[in-house]
Amino acid sequence: MSDQNPYAPPKAPLETNAPVNVTGDTCPKCKSTNVHRPGFTWWGGAIGPRILSHAVCRSCGFGFNWKTGQSNTTGIVIYSVLIFAIGIAILIAVRS
Repeated sequence: MSDQNPYAPPKAPLETNAPVNVTGDTCPKCKSTNVHRPGFTWWGGAIGPRILSHAVCRSCGFGFNWKTGQSNTTGIVIYSVLIFAIGIAILIAVRS
């Protein structure tokens, strides 16, 4: 049996070949770390970007979900259609 503690920190430093990005804000398209999370967008106002975890790369302009790294285009379309449908439903309800 080994005398080593499996929970002890490593004795040698870990290899750090790739830059570590703790927040996950690296563009999946161009690998830039110049990424921001908008607080307001034309398609989602102040709530949409938060619901979709939206981030935008300032280097290449790619908009993506910062949790998954995938494009948010489908989510944006679905969100916009739902908001439009809810708005129409409210207008119909008010006029009735």
